[in-house]
Order: sequence, then structure tokens, then C-alpha cells
Amino acid sequence: MDVRIARKADGARMERKFAALKAADKRCSLAVTGGINRRRWRRTRGTVRLYGRPAPLATELGFTLDEAATGGASDGNFTSPLGIPTLDGMGGCGRWRARAT
Repeated sequence: MDVRIARKADGARMERKFAALKAADKRCSLAVTGGINRRRWRRTRGTVRLYGRPAPLATELGFTLDEAATGGASDGNFTSPLGIPTLDGMGGCGRWRARAT
């Protein structure tokens, strides 16, 4: 399963719900393995400041650097929780995006 969470507390709640799942048919068994492998990306003041740097350059090049929430998972989910200002690459439509929550 691929589950995306908006708040840290939601992760623990979802893990409990998955761990509590039981097979409906007594002839079957169910094993739930794995867990959360990426912490959520957070929009921080540092990321907002960082976003301010390429946005004017994009305007000079003739396009708008939009800020959007995608709900996706990427390398930004590793750097942002460490407090590192993070802009997250190309969106699914091939446009530059900085994710915001």
C-alpha cells in the first residue's frame, strides 16, 4: 500500500490500523510488513526563502515557477525533515514546482 500522510500523528494512526487488519476468510492469513519509509515534507521558512531565489529567474526565462502541494514522495522527504531548505523538482506535468503544505 502507498499511503500519504499530511500530519506526523497520522502516520502512527495508519500503522496501527494496518497492523490490526485480519483476513476475512479463516483459511487465509494476512501478514503486514513494512512501514513508513519517508517522513513528510514540510514547508519551512528556509524553503520559502530558497524558493524566492529561482522564482525571479524563471520569470526572466518566460515562465512562472509555481508553488504547489503534490502529495508525492521524493528525495525531498529525506532532506526537509532534517531542516534543510528543500525545493522539490519537476512535477508530473513537466513543470517546475516547489511543494507546499
